[in-house]
Amino acid sequence: MMLPMKYKTISMVALAALLCSCGGAGTEVQDVVTAPPVTQPGEPAMGSAVLTTAVDSNGESAGPTATDFGRVTERIYLIAELTDLAPDTKIDISWSSMKGGEPLHRSTDSGSGNYKLVTNLRAPSGGFEVGDYQVFVYADNERLGHVSFHIGGKGKDWTGVRGLIVSSAVTAWTNEAIEPKKSFSKGTRRIYAGFQVRTNNPNPYVRVAWLRGGKELAVNDLECGAEVRCIDAYEKGKQVPMGDYEVEIDVNGEVMARRSFHVGGDSVSPMLMHVALGVAKGKKKKMPRRHNEVFKGRMSGLRCGVRIANLPDEAVVKVAWIAMTDSGEEEKYIAEEIVKGGGSKTAVVDWPIDGALEPGRYKAVVTLGSRKLEELAFTVK
Repeated sequence: MMLPMKYKTISMVALAALLCSCGGAGTEVQDVVTAPPVTQPGEPAMGSAVLTTAVDSNGESAGPTATDFGRVTERIYLIAELTDLAPDTKIDISWSSMKGGEPLHRSTDSGSGNYKLVTNLRAPSGGFEVGDYQVFVYADNERLGHVSFHIGGKGKDWTGVRGLIVSSAVTAWTNEAIEPKKSFSKGTRRIYAGFQVRTNNPNPYVRVAWLRGGKELAVNDLECGAEVRCIDAYEKGKQVPMGDYEVEIDVNGEVMARRSFHVGGDSVSPMLMHVALGVAKGKKKKMPRRHNEVFKGRMSGLRCGVRIANLPDEAVVKVAWIAMTDSGEEEKYIAEEIVKGGGSKTAVVDWPIDGALEPGRYKAVVTLGSRKLEELAFTVK
């Protein structure tokens, strides 16, 4: 009688055990080793899979890959390498929220052999809801794999710098810059820049540049996490030479904050003392009470208030309002104000808005003549 394979295996093991038990002295008992299961070649599988916000004409990622995105992200792409597909395999893609309910989006593709899948999810009107999501990939109704991702309130659209101050003093225990100043006495040995980075990236690229006359004197790369106070210092020998300086904070390749300061004597160059963004309200153009980084789409207008010291007479303060899109920067509106009388003055420049602004990332670029004073990043929900 022919036994099935599994019974053959059991019988051989039992026979080996019987023989060993009957053997004489010195008989060595061998361990039975079970071979691991072997994956048969030709089975469909999903290899590497990444999520990104842009792709090029070759189906490669043209933007940063991530698993955490901001609410104003316009489109999320999945690039997945599928292998060993049968000819004309049907590929189904399903995007869903982990809160449950119907899938957000379904699409179908087909492929054979080793196939690069490129598919995307477009944001609904008003942007994504905060939460956790997944995208599933199926081949002929068999699940190949999935990728999880998060939509948060602090995505790329929230990347920025808060509370940049320039100082010559730090706290003894926490090493934080204190007592912010715009002017430092002759003989100052070290100048500190203290600030806070705001981004969802746990390891942001932070670069601090110290400049004089538009030329970089020192550039430092910092390792400081999001929502943590960062500090950097500039020193030159026994004392910092007298003159007018600037410090720039660059986060993930974009200048997010800038401050001007003077060392020694009275400065004769214009210096930015204060700047703030707010909603344009009323007929009187007043400096916003506090700086805002997030706005609602429907409003009467945006306002940028700037206070500058050592202004010449008939100074021209200009503000360019720019939208930050996946394809680059788009200039939306430019306005300027002529400040008469010189000295320390405040300029208020408005962007009147007829209707509502599209949700997304924007920035206001403030210039005095041909000199850039500040860039302010903000988000419209």
